[in-house]
Amino acid sequence: MAVINVYGVSDIDYDKNGAAILAPITSEVREQAGGMYELTLTHPVDRMGIWSLLIPGNILKCSVPAQAIESAISGEDVDIYRVTESAGASVYAKPSAPQRITYTAWDANSIITQHDTYYPTMPYVSEGVKVTYTPTGQNYQAIVNIMNESAARAAPPDNSAAWKEIGNYTKGSAELAKLPQNEEFYLISVYSSSWLYIQTKKGIQGYIEASKVTYVRTETTEEMSARQVATQLFRIYEVQADSARKTVSVKARHVSYDLAGNLVTNCAVKSVDAAVALSRLRSSLLFDEECTLATNLTEEDGLFTGDFSWKNPINALLDPDTGIVANLKGKLIRDNWDIFVNKNTSVDRGLRLSYGRNLTGVSWKRDTSNLINRVVPVAQKANGTELTLDEMWVDSPILDSYPVIRTEYLKINEKVGGEDPEGNAWTEETLKDYMRQKAAERFSVDNVDKPLVELEVQFILLGDSDEFRQYRKLERLSLYDTVLVEDPTLNLSLSLQVSEYSWDPVRERFTGIKLGSVFEQRGRIINGYNLVDGSIRYNKLSPDTIAAIKEAVT
Repeated sequence: MAVINVYGVSDIDYDKNGAAILAPITSEVREQAGGMYELTLTHPVDRMGIWSLLIPGNILKCSVPAQAIESAISGEDVDIYRVTESAGASVYAKPSAPQRITYTAWDANSIITQHDTYYPTMPYVSEGVKVTYTPTGQNYQAIVNIMNESAARAAPPDNSAAWKEIGNYTKGSAELAKLPQNEEFYLISVYSSSWLYIQTKKGIQGYIEASKVTYVRTETTEEMSARQVATQLFRIYEVQADSARKTVSVKARHVSYDLAGNLVTNCAVKSVDAAVALSRLRSSLLFDEECTLATNLTEEDGLFTGDFSWKNPINALLDPDTGIVANLKGKLIRDNWDIFVNKNTSVDRGLRLSYGRNLTGVSWKRDTSNLINRVVPVAQKANGTELTLDEMWVDSPILDSYPVIRTEYLKINEKVGGEDPEGNAWTEETLKDYMRQKAAERFSVDNVDKPLVELEVQFILLGDSDEFRQYRKLERLSLYDTVLVEDPTLNLSLSLQVSEYSWDPVRERFTGIKLGSVFEQRGRIINGYNLVDGSIRYNKLSPDTIAAIKEAVT
C-alpha cells in the first residue's frame, strides 16, 4: 500500500513526508492524453486533525502510473561532462547559437528630448516599446505607459514596475535549457570540435558549446531512461465538507497547472519546429517560472504556426484546436513542473482485442459521423484562380468499406510561382503532385477515413472472473501505449492508444482505462485542459479557510 502526503504552501522539500501522511477513504488519479490531470480524494474528519491540512493551495503527493521519458543513454560506458563557464551554458536545438535581436538602444536623454519636441501630450514611453539596454545588451519591453520624466530616465533594470526583460535570442536555433556552472550532463556524441550532442539529467537532449564544458569521468550505467515518472504533486483547488458523514472531499490539479497563473506576452510564431515554439513560449512569459519546457520533436515531425499572445501557457500548450501539443501530435509527459512534448512513440504490448468476439461486456463506442473518405484538394494558379487536380479528388484506400461517400474540401495554401519547401518555384505539375500528397496524408497520417473508436475497461467491475481474464493484461499499459483492436465488420485493424486512465494511488492499480485514437478524438473527448485566464495564484489563500471547514464539519 502506498501513501499520500500533504505539504503546506511554504514547503519546498517534497522528498520528505511533509506535514502529514493521509488516510483517505477513497482516492483516484485521472489523466487524459494531452488533457486533464487531477487527483480527487475523500478523507475522514480524524481526531488528530490531519483533515484540516486539506485546504486550497496545499500540495498532495501520490503514486501515479510510471512513465519513462525517453533517453539516449542506454548502458555501457557513458562520459560525464560538467559546465565550466561561470555564466552557465545553454543547450540548443541545433549546433549553432541563436541570433541576438537588438532593438533601439536605450537613451533617456534622446527619449525625453524627442518627447518634449514632438509628443508633448503623449507618454514619454508607450506600453509595448522595446529597447536594448546597452551596458548589458539586455532587451526590455515597456509594460505600462511611462508618464513622467523621472520615470523615463530610470533605465529598464532600475524600473522593474515599468519594464520587463524579454528574450535576447529570438532567431535561429532555440535555447532548450540553461545549465548553471558545475552542472553535470551525459555525452551522447561529439558533433564537431565546437559542439557536443548531450543529454541533461532532466532528459533534455540538444547541443552545447564544447568550449564551455569539460570532461569529468566515465561511468558504467545500466540501460535506463533519463527519468521515471512515478510520483507526482497535485495542488488542491477545491474542498467540500460533509458534516453528516464527517468527511472532507478534495480536488487537486497536477502542479504543472500552476503555469496557468502566468501569461504569455507578445509571442507569435510562424512555421517553426517544436523546440523553437517552446523556447519562444518560455522566454515570453510575463514572469519567470521554475519549470522546463522540452521536446525531442524535430523539423521532420512538423512545423507550428500560432499566436500565444496574452494567453496563459497551459492554453498555449494544451488547447485542442490551437495548442502546440495537439497540432504537432506530441506525447505530453508531465513531471511536476517540467513538461515534455515528445515524439508520440508507443509501446505495443502485444494485446489483441476483437469487436464482437472478446469485447463482450466492455464499453465499446464506434463513431463514423465525422468520417471522410474522399478529399478534394484546392490550391491557386499564378493568376489567383483555383487550381484543382485533373482527376478532382483523392479517394481513401478503404473507400469501398463504406456505403456512403463523404467528401472534404482541403485548402492548400500554395500558389503556382510561389516557393516550394526546397526553395524552387511551384509549377502546376509539381504543385498538383504536392496536392495529391497532402490529400493522401489525410488518410495515412490523419486517419480521417477510420471510425473514431473508444474502448473503456472498468477494472473495478470486472473482478477476477474467467470471462474477463483477457483484460487483465491491460493493467500493464501506460498512457499512449498501443493495443490492436480488430473490427471484422469493416475488415479493419485499428491501433488504439491509451487515451485516459483512472488509478487508485493507494492500492497502486488501475480502476479504468480508455483506448482511443488520441489526437483525432481530442477535440471531443479531452476536457479539463483549461483554466480561466488570469487565475489567482495558489499562495493567495483566505485566512478563514480552515475555520470555515471546521465549522462545516463540527
